Amino acid sequence: MCKKEAIVFGRGQYYLFKKETINKNYNVIGFLDNNPNAEFGAELKEGVEIKEPTEVNCFPKDVPILVMSSRKSFIIMTKQLLELGVSSSRIILGINLEPCFDKSEKLIRQLDCTVSCNGDGFELVENGKLYTFNDQSSFASIIRHLVERNDLIIQTLKKMPDEPISRSFGREIGEPIDRFYIERFLTENRNDIKGHVMEVADDTYTRMFGENVIKSSVLHINGWNNTIKGDLETGVGIEDNMVDCLICTQTIQMIYKIVNAMKNIYRLLMQGGVALITIHGISQISLGDYNNWGEYWRVTKKTALLIAKDAGFLDRNIEICSYGNVKTTMCFLYGMSQEQLDKRDFEYCDNQYPLIIGIRVKK
Repeated sequence: MCKKEAIVFGRGQYYLFKKETINKNYNVIGFLDNNPNAEFGAELKEGVEIKEPTEVNCFPKDVPILVMSSRKSFIIMTKQLLELGVSSSRIILGINLEPCFDKSEKLIRQLDCTVSCNGDGFELVENGKLYTFNDQSSFASIIRHLVERNDLIIQTLKKMPDEPISRSFGREIGEPIDRFYIERFLTENRNDIKGHVMEVADDTYTRMFGENVIKSSVLHINGWNNTIKGDLETGVGIEDNMVDCLICTQTIQMIYKIVNAMKNIYRLLMQGGVALITIHGISQISLGDYNNWGEYWRVTKKTALLIAKDAGFLDRNIEICSYGNVKTTMCFLYGMSQEQLDKRDFEYCDNQYPLIIGIRVKK
């Protein structure tokens, strides 16, 4: 089948996202770009011309132009073409092409809507009803109306209370949601929990996940209940080459000089020893800890990586992972417990919603 020729206006992230669909349906004979000298992927090697929009007449005047931008930019770019004398009948908005780039496009597809330029402005037709718009604000207003009318999640969120169910991570009604991910991380790395194992605060996880543990120690800043008194921030009480494994869950966010803490973790590990560390990515403040020791940090995977490297761990000996998704994170913030969710809710982990960051480092 002979494909239609087309000109693509825009070579950025939006175009690259839909490039496969475009190439499947069109023979791209040229590009328009407000920054024609910028390099995006391999487009400069495709053997087609890349021109500024003012040079649109260099291309055949009957060839459709695909405007490849979402939200406000597609309006600006389309108006730019119209001002250059391009007929609206030639303009095809990328917002109508698969795959869906964002929420607005998914909704447009679900409602079987069409978005087009009529020369004087833009219009969206949904179930026989015509919506007109001429700028990003009015388009966003239309999308907002359609979303709120059709999305049960939005309707539910608008009714949610300002106060959480629990301010104690759901402990009064069950097990905290974040502990599910912490224990998953430790389960995945339980083979490291062997030899001389040290755990911060108590030995709960050493007993739960330890395999071939020869000696178990507990590190505590105050040295309570026969624990080893040691301060990860200052290094006081921390000896070199102390343990084969350190379990350090939900602790380093309470330490202001977090790199110092990681350096002292490096010190106390024997050569080849492993530290299993967790820290919140997204969380409410633990008031008890905040008032006793302070609470300072929420991190991303990149932050965790840099902290570990700054402490002396080599790239090849650092593994960073994240756990959580928008549902479990939202439920955690509201103070729900694990028992109030289905096990399936924990299966999917979304890197944009890191409830827990897991750090495995080896000396």
